[in-house]
Formats: sequence, C-alpha cells, structure tokens
Amino acid sequence: MPGFATQKDKKKVADSATGKASKPTYHRTSEDDWQNHQQGVSHESPNLYSVTNNPNEQALTGDGYSVTNGIVNDTYSGSFGDFFEPDMMDEPTPTEEKNMSVVDHGETGLVKQGGEKPTLDELVQEDPQGTSVKSFYGSIDAPNVYKEVSDKFLFTDSGPNQNDVRQYGIGDCYFWGAVLQILAHDSAKFPSMMKLNGKTVETTMYYKKGGKWLEEKVSRPVGIGGMNSQYSENNFEGYECGVRVDIDKPFEAAWNAVIDGGACMINRTDYYKAALWANCLEQAYSDFSRVHGKYGTGMKEKKDSGNEEFEGGCPDDCMHMFYGAAASNSSTISASNGFLGIGRARIINSLIEFKQTLNGDGGYSVLGARRTHGDPNTNSAHVYSIENVTFVDKSGAIVDYTDGQKHKQKDLDLSKSKLLLRNPWNSTDGTEGKFFEVSLEDFLNESEWTHMYRSSVSERTAEQ
Repeated sequence: MPGFATQKDKKKVADSATGKASKPTYHRTSEDDWQNHQQGVSHESPNLYSVTNNPNEQALTGDGYSVTNGIVNDTYSGSFGDFFEPDMMDEPTPTEEKNMSVVDHGETGLVKQGGEKPTLDELVQEDPQGTSVKSFYGSIDAPNVYKEVSDKFLFTDSGPNQNDVRQYGIGDCYFWGAVLQILAHDSAKFPSMMKLNGKTVETTMYYKKGGKWLEEKVSRPVGIGGMNSQYSENNFEGYECGVRVDIDKPFEAAWNAVIDGGACMINRTDYYKAALWANCLEQAYSDFSRVHGKYGTGMKEKKDSGNEEFEGGCPDDCMHMFYGAAASNSSTISASNGFLGIGRARIINSLIEFKQTLNGDGGYSVLGARRTHGDPNTNSAHVYSIENVTFVDKSGAIVDYTDGQKHKQKDLDLSKSKLLLRNPWNSTDGTEGKFFEVSLEDFLNESEWTHMYRSSVSERTAEQ
C-alpha cells in the first residue's frame, strides 16, 4: 500500500514541506458585502488598492485580496508558489524498508546552481532512530518539481520592457503612460531607481518642497500583488502568475526530502526571475501619492480611500517624480471639441520636435495623448503613450525630421503620416495592451482625441 492514499494527500505533505499555504477559502459575496470589505480595507490597510464596486468583476488589492466573479481570495499575493501545481510522480517506487531521517537544510532547502544535483545522502540518510521508509516518490534524477517566482530579483535578464505594463482596475493610465515613455527612451531609469534590499524594494521618487525637488526613498515589501498583476503571457506552462517570467530556465533550485506514512518524497523547487518591478512601482506610487500627491507637488485634499488621490491625471506632470528638476517643459495641449479648435500647426510642430529628439543621445521629449469621448477600449477617458511618428509627404516619401533639413508642414500627407501609440490597459481585444497606429489626419480631426501631453527630460539615465 503506498504511503499516500491520494494525490491530494501527497500534495499536502509537499506543501507543508515547502512552506506553501493551504488553498484559501472561497465564498460568494454580495455587492453589499464587497462594499463593506472595501471600506474596511480602505481604513485599515497601508497597502490598499481600491477595486471595483461590482462583485462579479475581477479586481485586486495591493495587500493581497482579489475577487474573480464574486469569489474573494484572501491570500492571492501571499505566496508565489500558490499559483503552480507541482509536477509529481504518479506512482511510488518500492524500496527495501529502512529507517531514515531527513537532512535539515532550513526553510529554503538545499540550494543548487546551474542544474547541479545533490546526492541522495545530502537529502535523506539511514538512521536507526529514524522513520520507516518503504517507498520513494521521486528521485534525484526525476524529482517532484515545483516552480516559483523568485523574490530575489525585480527584473528579468532582458530588463524592464513595455510588455511588463498591464494596467487594470484603477484609473492610473496617465501614470503608466509616463512609464511607457520612459521605457521607450530611458529604460535604464527603473533599474537605477529601484533597489532590492532583502525582502524590501526601495524606490527613489521626487517631491517638491520650498521650490526644490527633493529625493525620497519609498520602501515596500517585494511581491506580485497590485493592479498591474494581470499578465497572462510568458508564464509557467499555462499558469498565470501576473508577471512576465524568464521561463527558459530557472536561475537556481532548492532540494528537500519529506518522509510521511512510510514514503519519502524527493522534491525540487525551481526559482525563476520575473518582472516584479512594475507591480512594485505601482505600489510605491500608491504610498507616495497619498503623502505627496499624484505629481509629488503636495496633497490637495485628504482622501478616504486608497486610490482616489491618483485616479486620473496627466502623464507629463508625472515626469518630475522620476527625474526631479531634470524634467521640465510640461505642457498640455487641449480643446473642448478636439484639436481643430486650437490649430493643427501647433500640434504638428510638437510632433516634429518630438521626432527630432528620438535619436538624440542626451535629453528627450515625451508625448502622451488622451482619448476622451467614446474611447473604444475603456468606454471612458484614457491616456496613451505616443511612441513614434512617421511623416509622409504628398509624393509618398518619408520625411525624416531628424536629418536637420527643413520640411514644410503643407507638404505632408496627413492621411499617410502615422502615429504609433501604446495602450497601457490590459486585455486581449482591440488595441488594449498593444501598439497600434492612427493616421495623423484622424488624430487631428476626430473629436475623441482632445488632449496631447508633452514633457522633456534634460538627460537620460546612465547605464548601470
């Protein structure tokens, strides 16, 4: 008779050995119950991300709460490993009955690098005073394998990129619009401003006091939880953990043995680097904005719930939080009935100046755009990052405004000139979470496009 009656029993032992929490208790919740739950978290938790009022809509809070189709999960971000089932041996391998004891390697297990394997004696040894073992689940060559996201890294080997941004649940598209612009032009900024100190992330941000921009380090525990935790690609073999994972190979593995019911399990936990930085950045911004306001220029009014302070805003005004006094020239071009009311020349000129700075080695300009009425993705006002502009003249030739030559606006073919935009909102439909193009003619003529945001940074971050 095997030592474990069922796979469930076998997994329970493995979970206890690797420190995994048991599965959370799920229950249906009414809209009133969920409102009460939100209110309690709003006033008690320092990690709050307020969520949807609809109990049947998926949402997250930064302190580890989630709701999917009305089911509350109170331990969503408590343990990375909760997302993944182990790849375990189906049948035990009988062995000569022996008394054995597990070698204690502490909570983390016996850590090995680069695919190295331990010997069996490093995990379990014969011991006259030990527990009787009649069979093995797993072996050194074919262990029971767990997969987990490591909390030792904020970035994958490829570094931060725009695919790590997955806005969901709260109206901070303007913040993510600024982040996307920095990723496009100065991606070294985030590794330089976010440092992992043990289990804590220290994020350097800037706030204004006495006319000067001052540096502050915002400290938060490292973790997956947060409104950006909706990543569904490049995860573990079909399991979605909310972040982009370096799935090609683990950077280290931890081994351990468990003896229970006459059987010995040989387990290996593979740890992978993941792009935790974006979720940690949003959590730091939550804390920062409740002290210094959404732009670091001070709180206008104390808010009751955790996300009201940073719901809605302008991406150009966010740049000071990242660069302090090095960010300048923030401006908003807007009109009540689309861009026609303020003249095309000003908008096109701003796009030309943006194009001219794209290939520069020093500072750079950033642009964002707001679609206010009838947004096809969010059904409300929404901010996009303008990634690039391709100008085409009436002869069909591409006009490169970075070549130092003068080109007249009247020679441009606005229907063939294109803006490349990036939508921070996360989904799989339409343009959500994707790059997409609009013609310059549509951008200028459609009344839905009502704002364009511009800022500049005097210098890029030095590579680390």
